[in-house]
Amino acid sequence: MTISVKSARVAVTHLQTRMPFSFGSVTIEALPHVLVKLCVEVDGETVVGMSADHAVPKWFEKDPEITVADDIERLFSAIQQACNLSQEVSAETPFEFWRRVHDSQMDWAERQVVPSLVATFGVSFIERAVIDAVCRYENTTFSEAVRDGTFGIKPGAVYEAAEGMDPLDSLPETPNQSVAVRHTVGHDDPLTADEVDDSIDDGLPETLADYVREDGVRYFKCKLCGDVIEDRKRLAAIAEVLDDALDDYGATLDANEQYESIGSLEELWRELDSSPTLDRFVENLICIEQPLDRKIALSAEAGEMLDSWEGPPIIIDESDGKMGAFGEAVELGYGGASVKSCKGVFEAIVNACLVDHLNEQDDRRYLLTAEDLTTIGPVSLQQDLALVATLGLNHVERNGHHYFRGLDMLPKTLQNKVIASHDGLYHRHEQRFPSLDINDGYLVLKSVLDAPYGTPIQPNLGDFTPIEEWSVDKLGL
Repeated sequence: MTISVKSARVAVTHLQTRMPFSFGSVTIEALPHVLVKLCVEVDGETVVGMSADHAVPKWFEKDPEITVADDIERLFSAIQQACNLSQEVSAETPFEFWRRVHDSQMDWAERQVVPSLVATFGVSFIERAVIDAVCRYENTTFSEAVRDGTFGIKPGAVYEAAEGMDPLDSLPETPNQSVAVRHTVGHDDPLTADEVDDSIDDGLPETLADYVREDGVRYFKCKLCGDVIEDRKRLAAIAEVLDDALDDYGATLDANEQYESIGSLEELWRELDSSPTLDRFVENLICIEQPLDRKIALSAEAGEMLDSWEGPPIIIDESDGKMGAFGEAVELGYGGASVKSCKGVFEAIVNACLVDHLNEQDDRRYLLTAEDLTTIGPVSLQQDLALVATLGLNHVERNGHHYFRGLDMLPKTLQNKVIASHDGLYHRHEQRFPSLDINDGYLVLKSVLDAPYGTPIQPNLGDFTPIEEWSVDKLGL
């Protein structure tokens, strides 16, 4: 197989949230959604591949000196640079194509002093669009292509410990046919109706209690703010809702780097572990995601803390910005890493191989958890679900359906295609927009797994604004 990219187009649309999403040090009420279309030549035949994602400000880098507008422009620059670099390389497998674009992008990032997480975000658009094109060219699905070697994935090219490993040997024999939704509880999300002063009243659940009752969710991801006392109080309030409503549940914590010192993180755990009102909640904790600022998260001091850590596994997320970072984190004592398509699809699969290897060699259990970038359909959410199902992960953080009003913001023709193509994953809400179809806390993935790479849909970029013509002023910040 010979792969090259002949042309690239990037388009943008701006989206308004239905409620503010507060995480880390930012509150999001509007953001740009980016779509990339590549014309990929595979063995002399031109095939279109697509990818999409939000350009979420203040997640990829959290420098307080950089404005939200500048943050978005830096993300755009990384995407456009990756598009340019993709047209300068060729390779015999999608995996090798990804590695060559990645290496060139990282060289550019080092020269321009661009954070590695921002740079890899740009590469992920190319990676996903090439995967899409190759699946369409081969008339195969993502899961099949991972398992039959179509992508040419070589874990040993990233981790020496994974040399000779085949993803086929580390992944489930078949992809998961459904996945549990892990519901995001943002800093300012209302927990019960008593906390709602002015209801959105848009036909969708609004409070944590609503989602438990109406969608049947049993897994939760709780955002932390980095203040020990405030986080303890917030978690106690969340635990009260969950303990009253559910006999059994699972939860993860996500601090988005807000704990700037190891001592404050240790203090948080002492507060949680010693609080009688949090007994059930603490027992149900799965992991703590990226509590420490990336400046210290992979330091020797962090490793010393992890040596004596007695709480749930701590995993990296924002620190996973360069190839092989998970291996470095494991050596320090971290227990796992997040899976996000925006950080890299092949990286996630390679990390799954490393986890399999570590769990065979070590008494300790390592894990991957599937996390969200507020993904929405019709491209990014479905592509990410294809990855999650292939890895065999049983629950996935999803919040795009929570912070956005389904797919109401997309052109009507595109909304209708989603309904027609994804029966079981989406349903038409009584107010006529496509909405995720969550039943008893689960998403059914048949339409995702039957498609080439998550979805048969390729949006018309003519319905959106070319990136060169789009302005951050449209967000009304």
